[in-house]
Amino acid sequence: MLRKDKTGLVVIDAQGKLATIVHDSEVFIVNLVKLVKAAKLLGLPILWLEQNPEKLGATVPELREALDRG
Repeated sequence: MLRKDKTGLVVIDAQGKLATIVHDSEVFIVNLVKLVKAAKLLGLPILWLEQNPEKLGATVPELREALDRG
């Protein structure tokens, strides 16, 4: 069983070029947004990482919006 005090969400490299070349990228992004919203509802910490955004692009807008909302 997951415990709220020992659980969190880590979002890694959901960035422009990377996020759009994965198989079923639209579904991937929609599902990530759902995960972020669920983690926020549960009050879980979210760690969001970007690798070299200058070259790979920023986090996709839909996900960035979900992450930025308080």
